[in-house]
Amino acid sequence: MDNPANELIQVQIKLQKEFLDYVHKNGFDYGAYSASTPRSYYETYRKRLREIREQLAARMKTHH
Repeated sequence: MDNPANELIQVQIKLQKEFLDYVHKNGFDYGAYSASTPRSYYETYRKRLREIREQLAARMKTHH
């Protein structure tokens, strides 16, 4: 996979799969998700997902 955007998409898919696995194992806590504490699983997940999406959006802007 030589396209950096494709690599980011694969990282995003992996991250989302890990999130689903976490939720299946631990349940989903909307309160903890929407108001996550620093360094919690939810906060780390949301931060990483946001970073990936921002990188993908920046790539789309430079390639159109």
